[in-house]
Amino acid sequence: MKILSFEKSSIYDDFSKVLPDLKKATGLIIDIRYNGGGSSAVARKVAQHFIKDSLIYGAKNLSRLIIPTDRALGSFLTAQDTLEGKKDWGLNKEETLMYYRSAQGYLYHTYPSLPVKIAKNVEKIIIPTVILTGSNTASAAEDFLIYTNDQSHIKRIGEFTNGSTGQPLTVNLPNGGEAWICTKKVTFPDGTEFVGKGIKPDVKAEYTLRDLLKNEDSVYIKAIEELKSRLQPM
Repeated sequence: MKILSFEKSSIYDDFSKVLPDLKKATGLIIDIRYNGGGSSAVARKVAQHFIKDSLIYGAKNLSRLIIPTDRALGSFLTAQDTLEGKKDWGLNKEETLMYYRSAQGYLYHTYPSLPVKIAKNVEKIIIPTVILTGSNTASAAEDFLIYTNDQSHIKRIGEFTNGSTGQPLTVNLPNGGEAWICTKKVTFPDGTEFVGKGIKPDVKAEYTLRDLLKNEDSVYIKAIEELKSRLQPM
């Protein structure tokens, strides 16, 4: 099953149509190597069918706290003698100094990250599953990997993901251009970071120049081998 996007809610409708066929399978490959993301809610709705548990855990979301005036005031409190000389400011000096020092360490607001309860009537597909990943796997597609993380029947095969997720701020530029600035730091629920480096596959496999010339796919072949080894009778 190849999922190229989580952009539209209709993607889940398409997934629901093939769900009866997926339930007949003994093994499954989910290819999200070229999935650039979209809606985390759509990714979660698809992922819930592959989760053994009754709860689905999402990413930990943080956003920088920036109060420029407090940072500016904090710059006058960096020396102890200066700090002692500002008793009449009527400010929380420790907090103001902390905002100044945040230029290096940063201060964050952490958004509530409660697990989502999966409805009892959700049809589960708990079979040996391989998820194919690549450098174009980004944003909500990386959320999909977080939702399906730590499931014993699921293995990730391929390359590190894009390592880029977080709510973008759009800024209009001259002559019709547009810039996107990431405003949110996203980690695994346990705080493990992946932004800037990507989510590591369980088994590394690369689509090579040889694959292109021979019209083959080493990553897909590796996934088939993995499934065969897990489906062989003991």
